[in-house]
Amino acid sequence: MLLDSGEVWMLHDYERDAGRRYRLVDSSVSGLRRVPRTREGFVHSGKREADDDHDDYVEDVIEQARQGDPAMSEDEDSWRSRVFEEVELGVLGPEEA
Repeated sequence: MLLDSGEVWMLHDYERDAGRRYRLVDSSVSGLRRVPRTREGFVHSGKREADDDHDDYVEDVIEQARQGDPAMSEDEDSWRSRVFEEVELGVLGPEEA
């Protein structure tokens, strides 16, 4: 984390010969903290694909994720985008109660 800007960087693709490469994962710690809260809220929501409002709910979850850090959400290769791509594609769904 950079103290002057609040940006959060993560070590990415570490290889001894190539050196260390870091990648921006979020513009703030609070935005980064929002990712697991939003994902866990979705997973434990009890919503099922068969529910009438399921698609609307998924859209709301994706929008919550985007609001956490719009710039990182627009980057398709970002960590945030990859986490919520599972939600959007239906790979990750709520757990059954």
